[in-house]
Amino acid sequence: MGLTAKEVETARPGLTLDGDGLYLQVGQNGNRSWIYRYALNGRTRDMGLGSAKAITLKRARELATAFLTAGSPVRSALIR
Repeated sequence: MGLTAKEVETARPGLTLDGDGLYLQVGQNGNRSWIYRYALNGRTRDMGLGSAKAITLKRARELATAFLTAGSPVRSALIR
């Protein structure tokens, strides 16, 4: 895929794409969080997955993949 664990630690402020809608968001103060970007009803939306301190790169990828899955309860709830 995209990012490595080292790149997560050293990324500059802004959004960095990992792949499949998963982004690392780095604030000006260095805080890092995971964002999942998706489209729903023709609009782009962002879902926060959590802090990069609490959520590993591997887990963030798992969460993004789970959201993509058609049977995902989160996705099903949003589509209703």
